Parts: sequence; C-alpha cells; structure tokens
Amino acid sequence: MVNQDYIDLINKYLSENTDENETKRLEDWVRSSPANKALFLEHKKAWIFSKQANSGLELNLDKEWASLNTKLGERPKIKNLKPKRSMPIFMRIAAAVLFMIAIALWFFMPQNKGQFAFASNKLILSEELPDGTKIELNKNSTLSYTEAAEGRLRKVKLKGDAFFDVKRDVKRPFKIETGSVDIEVLGTSFYVDNREGIDQVQVSVHTGSVAVRSNAQQVMLGKGESAVYNKNTKSLNKKTQTITNYYFLKDKSLKFENSSLTEVINDLERFYSIEVKLTNDQLLNCQLTAKYENKSLTEVLSFIEASLGIQTKIENNVVTFIGDQCN
Repeated sequence: MVNQDYIDLINKYLSENTDENETKRLEDWVRSSPANKALFLEHKKAWIFSKQANSGLELNLDKEWASLNTKLGERPKIKNLKPKRSMPIFMRIAAAVLFMIAIALWFFMPQNKGQFAFASNKLILSEELPDGTKIELNKNSTLSYTEAAEGRLRKVKLKGDAFFDVKRDVKRPFKIETGSVDIEVLGTSFYVDNREGIDQVQVSVHTGSVAVRSNAQQVMLGKGESAVYNKNTKSLNKKTQTITNYYFLKDKSLKFENSSLTEVINDLERFYSIEVKLTNDQLLNCQLTAKYENKSLTEVLSFIEASLGIQTKIENNVVTFIGDQCN
C-alpha cells in the first residue's frame, strides 16, 4: 500500500510547491522502485489532463506525455523548484476538484490505444484487437488486452473460454495469461478453455504452433494437438487430438462421431451455458453420431431426443435427460 504522504508529496510537486529537500525526497522515492515510478507517471499524466481542463487550451497531450517519458525513461529526474507562495484557499479547492476529475477520467478512459477490456454475457462476442487479432469470446467470459508500451509484447488475460486467430508478428509475441498457465504464440489460431468451476485449463490448436507453460512445465503444440492442465494435480500434459468441437465458437457447428453422452453433455454445457442432469446414469452408456450446424439449443435437444429415444426438459437453465436407456 502506498504511503499517503508520498501521494500528497506528488500532488505538492505537481502544483510546484515543493522545496529542495521535498523534491530530493520525492526523486529518491520515485527512483527506488518501478512501482513508485509507475504511480508517479500516472499522477503526472492525470495532471496534464487537469491542466487542459483548467486552462481551456487544446494541449497536445501525446506530445507532452512523450516528452515526459523521454525525460524519465532512463533516470527519473525531478526538476528542483523554488518554493512559491501558497495559493488562496478557494484556488486550492478548485485545483483539487479539477485534479480529482482528471484522475477519474484517467482511470475510466483507455490509458492508451493498446489497452482494452471485453465481457460477454448471454451472447458470443466477436472482437478484433488493434493488432488485427480476431477473438470469439464465449458467453460469461471476460478478456483484457494490453500492448506493452515498448511495443514488444501483446498480452491478454482470459477468464472463461475463447477462440483466438492471432495476427502474426514475429517481433511482438502474443501472450495469454489464465492464472494457471501462460500461452505464447507469434501468429496462429487456437482455442482456450479457462472457465471457472472446471478443474482443467485446455488449449487446442487449429493452425500454427503454440507454447503452453506452467511454472517449470512446458509443451509445444502443433495443428491438431491439445494441452490439458489439471488444476488439482498441477500437471500439464499434451494430447495428440484436439478437444471435441472447440471450433464451435467460430463456425457454430457441433459434430459427434460415436461420442459418449459424457462428451455430448460437456459440449452442450460449454457452448450453450447450461447445466445437464440425468434421471438415470445408465444413459451415460449412450453414443451419438450427428452434426448440428448453427442450431439453437432447443433444436439440438429435439434431434438428440429423436436419435437416442429419450426425453429432455429445460427449466431455469438446467436441462434434464429423461429415460432408462437409449435406442
């Protein structure tokens, strides 16, 4: 937690009211850690916004920020300033209000063109990032994207599951963080499942190659290969076949070839955001061969009923499979 004294000292410095000793103290603190420097830069940028609001002038914010970064890039020097007389109380209050407004704008507006966040609820969300990467974000999923300031890394944090078609850039790797595993590519297409409540993180490659890492463990995946990280055992393993129906987010089709009802249920729960229950565990012995293209859940369930000779019931986002055995 940052000491409030340093926050006050930053504000005092930015309003040009620090004496030589206070300036030196702030300079040493900024120089002591990257986190302190980052906090100082955030306040400085917010202060630039407040200058614009206070003066009514059209400032070139990008130019001022670039200039500041150049000055502080190698060594965070802070210019010594002569003490000045305190502003009248009403001016200080006005300045404080403008500063707080600028801070609010700073946190609620994109801090640069390389930072974005997306959240899906009841619909699959299709988005394109500034670098040209295309993403299909499944229901009930969130994703944040950051392009490093130095332009050397593109980074995503994912909760839920998504299909990625990453724009190739050999100079800027694309990295996905899930909390359990890190996934790094240069340009490829693949699916990542990091849903909450599931004891595995799964990665399936459609084209190209993908590096999947967890602590000291690493696997390299090519087209048609998958990796599964078990959250309970902390183990990372490679599979030679892809996860079934991972391409659903892209083409909205489900394909089953002598698939067990367990596999069918997993895919239905994954892509229709439902829970499936059985009235009889014997139904797990059923197998299904079928293909459903761009069908609603109701349509898919009707086809399954006809194929397996069972009944289904939908209530409060829970689907129940009813029957003693399959045809």
